[in-house]
Amino acid sequence: MTEFVTRYKRYAQITAVFARHDFGYLSYRMGLGKLFGEREALHPHEESKYVEEVPQEFKTLSAPERLRMVCEELGPTFVKMGQILSTRPDLLPRPYVMELRKLQDNVSTIPFEEVKRVIEAEMGKDLNEIFPTFDETPLAAASIAQVHRCTLPDGTQAVAKVQRPGIEEQIRMDLSILYGMARLANRSTFAETIDKVKVVQEFERVILCELDFTAEGHLTEEFARNFQDDPKVHIARIFWGYSSRRVLTMEFLDGVNISQLDTQHKKDIDTRDLAKRVVMITLKQIFRDGLFHADPHPGNLMLLPDGVLGILDFGMIGRFDRHTLSMLRAIAFDVIRRDHVSMAAHLLDYDIVGHDVDMRKLREDLRLLFRNIASMPTAQASETLQRFVVEHQLHVPADLFFLDKTFGTLDGTIRLLDPDIDFQVIAEDFSAEQGMKLLDIETMAKELGLRILQDADAIVEMPVLLRRIMRRADEGHFTIRTRLRIDDETNARLNKLGLNLLTGVSGLTALMFAWFTRTATDIPLPLGMTLPSLLLVTGSLLVFLTAWSLWRGKRP
Repeated sequence: MTEFVTRYKRYAQITAVFARHDFGYLSYRMGLGKLFGEREALHPHEESKYVEEVPQEFKTLSAPERLRMVCEELGPTFVKMGQILSTRPDLLPRPYVMELRKLQDNVSTIPFEEVKRVIEAEMGKDLNEIFPTFDETPLAAASIAQVHRCTLPDGTQAVAKVQRPGIEEQIRMDLSILYGMARLANRSTFAETIDKVKVVQEFERVILCELDFTAEGHLTEEFARNFQDDPKVHIARIFWGYSSRRVLTMEFLDGVNISQLDTQHKKDIDTRDLAKRVVMITLKQIFRDGLFHADPHPGNLMLLPDGVLGILDFGMIGRFDRHTLSMLRAIAFDVIRRDHVSMAAHLLDYDIVGHDVDMRKLREDLRLLFRNIASMPTAQASETLQRFVVEHQLHVPADLFFLDKTFGTLDGTIRLLDPDIDFQVIAEDFSAEQGMKLLDIETMAKELGLRILQDADAIVEMPVLLRRIMRRADEGHFTIRTRLRIDDETNARLNKLGLNLLTGVSGLTALMFAWFTRTATDIPLPLGMTLPSLLLVTGSLLVFLTAWSLWRGKRP
């Protein structure tokens, strides 16, 4: 009962917050009035106490700005939901996508006593036994966790990421509410082309993964393995003996965040080279590994001694399967080379466009697209590409939309270091340097060999099967079966044409028999008619009906 009351209050809070920010009509269109009564979920043109209570300052803001404020007011779940939606320009108009990317975790810090209770509950020991020293003041605080500096028993400097107490319960309750809202919305006329339940499912997968710090730890180690041969990249080591599902302890990186580089630091380092390295490292993550940091903002990048780049916080990542990665590499190189012919072929090969597409028009549209983005800044070019995808209804895997946000964030980061950087030139350098390596010839050869072994029997039998087919064809036993699929409109036209044909032939046949039996006047018929006259009248009527139907069908 208590859980029901808590959930009901949360529903009411969500509805009230939307209404206060002048989104009350959304509650009406999504069917939330069924939960609270129509008075609390009105159409914007109806009188409502919520409309009167909309603060004047909200009315001067744009709808995307107000939606961002709604997410911030409703807390961590909705902030994360907004951040995920900001990676999906296929679901939201561009102004909403750009505004939701401004969402920040504006949260207060957790009292130290609560942090201590979480650590001791997870580790099963007193805090002093786990960490000889533990700074009570956090280094950083976010909606899901906050980070404290600490020392391990052997003296190693570390940081502990501690999950906020009660945050998982809050998020799970909000998820159940979002599912309820999504199901109601799916039954309404609101955004009918979007499956709202599927959107919530995707969000659930992402946010529940963020709540499991062991998953983040394993991802951090995977990134470290990917860059273990690069001495200029360092990723913090995970201390599993001091980590759990809600506590993640890792190596302390002693350096300066890129966001905190001052004029003196910039004099001592080559910022242009550093910007290029940041781009090249990101491109390697995406195109070489298929596993990339999806939020490369300046606070997650740290300049360590000797010019080493440290990468932090792997809570938000993107990952591509082998098929998607192969597709991405092919299309990306087409974009870099501005090869519209090759790109059109790849879009067809990877089923991004249907097989009934007008290839000539597609190639021309791509040629114009490449010409337009040639001189655009990175962010604008990315926006143009995304608009092209949405407008042409390309069937792009949802994971690829993460790249739009990643490149947008990356562009802002590198321009702090080098405002004049040319992303296109760096991408071309990366393509020239990594192009053949990304083909992974060794892996392709292994897969080809494995498939040959798996299909060895079929390969051996192939010549025998071909001879049998040719022999049956030569003997006249070879037939081809086809199935013609006709849409409803064409089917109706064919039926009408067949009926007209039958009617016309019947009429002409009746007229012919009327001529042949013109002398047979001795056969008595009702109404005093003779057989020839009956056939003449019937045939004439059928021919007239056929002609009238054909004439009517030609009219616009």
